[in-house]
Order: sequence, then structure tokens, then C-alpha cells
Amino acid sequence: MELKTLCRRLGALVVSAVLVGGGMTVLAQPAAAAPAPTSVAVDARSVDFDDGWRFALGDPDGAQEPGFDDSSWESVQVPHDWSIHQDFAPGGSTTSNEGLLPAGDGWYRKSFTLPESASGKRISVDFDGVMGVTQVFLNGQQLGVHNYGYTSFSFDITDLVRTDGGANVIAVGVSNIKPNSRWYTGSGIYRDVTLTVTDTVHVDRHGTYVTTPTLEADVSNGVANVAVETTIANDSGTEQNVALETSVIDASGVEVANGVSPAKSVASAGAEVFSQSIAVPDPRLWSPEDPYLYTVISNVTVDGSLVDTYQTVTGLRSFRVDGQGAYLNGEPFVIRGMNMHHDLGALGAAVNRSAVKRQLEILKSAGVNSVRISHNPGSRVLIEEAEKLGITLLEEAFDQWRVAKTSNDYSQFFPTDAKQDIQEMVQRDKNSPAVIMWSIGNEIPINVASPDARVQAIQDAQNLNQWVKEIDTTRPTTWGEQSQQPSDPYAAIRNVLDIPGVNYGDRNTLRSISQSHPNGVVLQTEASWGFRSRGYYYNPKGLIGRFADLVDPVNGQPTYPESWQASSYDNEFPFGVPALFDSSTSLRHVYEEPRVLGSYLWSGFDYFGETAPYASVTARTNANGELEQPKNSYSGMVDTAGFKKDLYYLYQSQWTTEPMVHLLPQWNWATGDTVTVWAYTNADSVKLYLNDQLIEEKAFETKTGPRGEYRVSANGKLYLTWDVPFQPGTLRAEAYRDGQLVAKDVVSTAGAPAKLALTPDRSTASPDGEELVFITADVLDKKGVLVPDADNRITFDVTGGEIVGVDNGNPISLERYADSNVRRAFSGKALVIVRPDGTAPHVTVTATAEANKGSGQIKAKVKVKVEKAR
Repeated sequence: MELKTLCRRLGALVVSAVLVGGGMTVLAQPAAAAPAPTSVAVDARSVDFDDGWRFALGDPDGAQEPGFDDSSWESVQVPHDWSIHQDFAPGGSTTSNEGLLPAGDGWYRKSFTLPESASGKRISVDFDGVMGVTQVFLNGQQLGVHNYGYTSFSFDITDLVRTDGGANVIAVGVSNIKPNSRWYTGSGIYRDVTLTVTDTVHVDRHGTYVTTPTLEADVSNGVANVAVETTIANDSGTEQNVALETSVIDASGVEVANGVSPAKSVASAGAEVFSQSIAVPDPRLWSPEDPYLYTVISNVTVDGSLVDTYQTVTGLRSFRVDGQGAYLNGEPFVIRGMNMHHDLGALGAAVNRSAVKRQLEILKSAGVNSVRISHNPGSRVLIEEAEKLGITLLEEAFDQWRVAKTSNDYSQFFPTDAKQDIQEMVQRDKNSPAVIMWSIGNEIPINVASPDARVQAIQDAQNLNQWVKEIDTTRPTTWGEQSQQPSDPYAAIRNVLDIPGVNYGDRNTLRSISQSHPNGVVLQTEASWGFRSRGYYYNPKGLIGRFADLVDPVNGQPTYPESWQASSYDNEFPFGVPALFDSSTSLRHVYEEPRVLGSYLWSGFDYFGETAPYASVTARTNANGELEQPKNSYSGMVDTAGFKKDLYYLYQSQWTTEPMVHLLPQWNWATGDTVTVWAYTNADSVKLYLNDQLIEEKAFETKTGPRGEYRVSANGKLYLTWDVPFQPGTLRAEAYRDGQLVAKDVVSTAGAPAKLALTPDRSTASPDGEELVFITADVLDKKGVLVPDADNRITFDVTGGEIVGVDNGNPISLERYADSNVRRAFSGKALVIVRPDGTAPHVTVTATAEANKGSGQIKAKVKVKVEKAR
């Protein structure tokens, strides 16, 4: 079936070309020469299958056929997001709430060969995620269809693949028809692809389940009893005599424990579960402070001959919840969390390990110990990097069940696919020490006026919860609920789940829901939804209610600023309701309410799409003659480029102990202005100086809550404030703890742009194709002070590598992220992302910009050493 036929069956409109670079990209026409097939080695159980793909937009007839001529198609490496490589298209089918980037249809093809050594093996192709309704073909035969862009899937290709050195062709058709989401999804094969090659007797897919059911009691005896269940499949065609030996390997590669199961018969086309208990002496437990990982190696033998070796990376840890709170390894654990969508800024949705790690490291440096993967299963790369960094995860299944939020969303597939998809999420990640909870959904629409719909919603919740528990009983279940109604179906659904999750509940709601739940607790699955743009400051003494005040009732004009930006004081909220949304209030809920397990801020990073409060505005031309329109969120404590907004430092002041202080706002104002200055700090007090003259010292009051001491200012906030008559110069904060100076911060008045500074995030990099270098460009005045309103247009040139993205964190910029070497600064900063190519001993990046008022060019250069590929 052609992709267009499938989409018509779904009631979707398919287009065969999309706008790219301001013109129409027409489908590739046949050409004379076809590319040579990629030779795939099968010297490992799991084989990287990311290289050697070809791609074209549209839906050409016959694209699934082996003989189709794709020689004029673009060569790509997956993960690949085709949407991020296009121009923004205001007024098109993709709204600002989905990021304004076109989607539509696309095809991927790959020609490859397998050696004769693969003959007689079981071979599958495994996709960690493809965004859009996906059909997969091998050698012209359809392998199957997968509908959910966030779950992994696999097809057995044993009976269709050639292993005689002849060419195979795999073709993947993807239809990503908008609208189908409330945020940017990306398009295409945006996660990794692998081949799995095994003997006919092998550990099944997701075939191990490693738990530590008695860990809290065990550790006092200096041991961890590890339960390992291993499912071994027999596809040989005859009954087999199978044995299993399991080894536990520590992080240094040393075997610390093992277990042997005697041989037993496994029927043809059958599978058997081998259960083992293995005692690990002197266990090193996984935690955010010490994310120690073990590898469980399963060696499968048939009649004494080794036929399969399967590895499971895991950590030894326990997690439980009772009426007194949450416990990790038996110790009280308060969730200090962030919500995160899946895009990676300028890279779009295409998964990259360097970019994922960078995001998580930035979060962890603020004291974050947990991430809610919103609102879908995350990539396997995200899970692995969280394991290594010690960040716990709340992994979520769905953003809708049966009732749609957008016209082409997952609700059309939920009735038939929900069990498969939620169990795929749990199966894939059930051994991860980072995953501590499963969520069955977020803000699920329910037609409460219909008795049948209410009953169906409760049944759906029961089914989803049961489907999770069929696989994993060691982690609690929850959801993110916005309704907060005391009646059914919401009350009944809460009681199905182990933990009620509440989005934006006030203190009374959190108390009421926790008290009415059997487990006596509640989780703030979303908290503190506010709007903020890096470097913009409005109305510090008042609240800005962007939805409530969107239109002036007298003149009918919009009340938002002409800049279309939001205030970096923590004072701009939906409807202007700080009791629900400001960070001080939501954090104090956790400090003061023992039943609240913790909170997840909305959100850690800005993300493409969901452009509230400016979703209704349309594109305009700015003073630079460039098109602009809001196309990403304003809610992150970090922007899309990875630059920290002021709010980042509030959370760092609350969640870390290393002395710090952060001043806001910037210090370029008009003489005579009175500027409200805020200081975020984890110290006891702050002395504020202007041009070395002490203005005033202010101190926090220490309070004691059920979880210990915390500090508040005189007005009950978690920060200190001053009103300061502006004078040019330098504002300095000195933070004191126990009477000792422990931290400083300064903001200074900046002059005109006079130079650039380039700062890479690492000094060395590998040319392995995956590692990236993130280089920050700062626009400085002649004294080296960041120019806070600089928007100079910066051109980046590179040798020894390639530019894979540029960004600046500006939520309204419609400049290209990919396939460009130019970016304007936003609030004085821009970002260039570079991939080393190994052609030179260094990656060298040069930045050039025009200084203001025709005063010539300003330049900077930086080099990053290139190591040998790892």
C-alpha cells in the first residue's frame, strides 16, 4: 500500500511537495546511477544501522520497491528530523503551537548487504522511534505499520533478508500530518535504528527483568540479592536443551557475582523464563549522588555450546512511597524535578547523545534530581544518559486517550494500540535505575457529561495500570491531572493509581487529594507555569496575567508588549494567579506540606511549539526586515540554546549547597529610573553595592518545615529584593553564610558592541560523528561586558568540522536553525553547534559580525582539539 493510500484511509490530506528554502522542492526524478549498497558487519549482537540512508520529501509511487531509483535523493544519517531542515512557514498547515515548521510525508531508503556469516541467524530491524505513521518494507514486502511516534518497535526480517552478499533494500514511508500535537514533534526517523542478529536460540527482545526486591533489608548485611528473570526463545524449529549462566559485572569490568541455571528443555517456537537470585556482595547503590552502574551478562548455551550473550545495564536501587513520603534506597527522597519535551533546540527532534547529555548536565547543575518526560516515552539515549548522570525519571505514556486534543493525534489509535504502546515503554525501560515511576497520561480529556464516557475513562485507567503491572510491579504509577475535581471519574482514576499526580494545584487541593488517596500522598506533576524571555524585564512589583489581560476591555487593544517577549522576573503567569504558578509558592508547598512528594517545574528548557501567551499573533516584519512570530515556548528556566534564564538561579539557590548568588536584571537603564533588583542565593544574607557604595544588607528568615529548614524573605519569597535608583556603573552582590563572604555576582552597564567572545563547552572532541561542540558567542563592549540588548548578525565559519545548527534562544525568531551559518544575537548571545569531521587536528570556528552604526567588523576565533574517534 502506498503511503498516500494509508493516509487517505486515516482521513488525512497528503501533499507531495513542501516549501523549502522559499521554493518548492519537487520529488526526485529517476537518475542514471544508483548508490552502492552499504556493507553491514554482523560481528556484534546489536549492529548500528544509522548510516547510509537516502531521503526525499513527498510520496512518490513505488518508493517501497527495490528497483526504485533513489540516486537523486539526499544522503542522510539517522537520527534525522526533516522538519528542522525547512524554512518556517507562517500561515501554513503547522501552527505556532506545533512550531511553524512543515511536516507532511517523507521516504527513507537504504540499500545494504549482509555477509554469509549471517545466514541461519535470526535478524530483526529495530527502530527506537519514527515520528509519524510509519510503513516499513524490505525488498518490496511490507513488514508492518507503526502509528505512535514515541514508542520503539521491531520487525523480524529473517525470512526476507538476503545473506549471500546480494543487495537488500529497506524503505520507510512516514506520514506526519498536522495538526497532531500540542508541541513540536519533528518528522521522520528521529531516533536510532539497529539490527539485532542472534542465534535461533536467544534471549528474547527486552528479555531480562532485573530487580532488587529486598534491597533495603539486604544492605544492612552487606549484600544485594538481585532477582533476574530471563526469557529465552527457541526459533530453531526443534526442541532444544538450554542452560543459562548470568554474571554481574561492576563498572570496572570485574565479575562480582554469578548464577547458573541448569539446562532445561525449550520447545520449538517456544520460550522459557529462567529465574535466578544472585547475591552481590558489598553493593554500590545507584543514586543521584553516585549513579553507579552494573552490567548483567546472560550467557545462553545449548548442549554446552555458547549461542547468545545478552547484556543488561542496570543499577542497584530501591524506590518506594508511603504516607510519609518517597524513599530512595531507604532514605527520604524529595523530587526536585523539571518537565522536558523532546526537541533539542537547533537540532530539532533528531536525537543526539551530546545534546541530550548537555541538557541533563545543565539541569543537574541547578540541583535537579528528576525529569518528567512530557508527555510521551523518551528516547533510549535519554534513558541511558540519565542513568549515567544520576537523574531519576518519570516516564509518561500518552497525552490523550480516546478524546482528541488535535484532529490527527494519537486518540485515533488509542483504542487499538494503547496496550502495545504502554507495554513497549515499560518493557524497554524496566531495567533502568533512572526510571522510578510510570505515568499513564497527561491532562486526559474526558466527556464527564456522558455516563458512558465516565465509565470508559475509569476502565481505560484500570487497563493501563494493569498493563503496566503485568510487566513491572516495582515502580508506582501516576498521571498528570489538571481537573482536580473531587468527583468521579477523576477520583476513581486517582484511586486506581499508586500516586495521584496534580498539575498546578493550590495548597488546599494538594492537601485534599492526598488525604483522600489510599497512599496519603500527592505529586506536583506540573508546577509554576510562567512566561519569561532571557534578558527582558517588565513590571517587577506587579503580576502580569497574560491570558486574563490579553485584550484591554476599553480600547480592545492587546496588552502584551510590542516586543512579544515575556518578563524574566518570576511574575508573568497565565491569568495572573501566582498561588498556582510562581516558583516561590510551589516550592513552599513542597517545603511545608509533608504529603507532597515533590514537584516538576514547567519547564526545564524552552521547546518548540506551545507559544502561549502569544499563540494568536501572526507573523510580522521587524525593524531588521526579517519575519518574526512566536514559535516556541517561554516557560523554560533555560532557553532553546541552552542559555540560562534568571529563574534557573532561583532553583539552583533552593536545590544546591555550593555557595552562589545571582543578580537580576541587567544594568542598562535610564538615569532617574528606579530599578527593582532581585538576588537569588543559598546564603543567609546579601549586601548590595552600587559603584562600591553599600545600599543595604538584607537577610532571610529561617523557617522549619517537615523536611527541615528553609529560608524566606520578609515578603515570604525565596529571594531578596531592593529598589535602586539607577546610576551607570556596577551593581555587586556579596553573599554571606554564617557571617563569612561566600559568593559574589556583578552586573555592569554596557557600552556599544565592540568585540565577540567564543566559548566552547569542551576543550577536546571526538570525530566519531555523534559528538558535538556547543560554542557560545557573546557580544561584548570594549570593557568585556555583555551587551544585554545586542542583536548583531553573526556569521560563523568552520574548518575541521561542519555546522549542524545555530540558535540564540529568541522565541520569536524565524531564522533557520539547520543548514545555516548565520544567526543574530539575542540579548547579547548566540550559539553555533559544530560536528568535528576528523580532517584537521583542530576544529576552528571564526565568528564575524558588524559592529553598531557602521563602525566596522568585530571578530573572534576559537579552536577545539580533535581526538581520535572513540
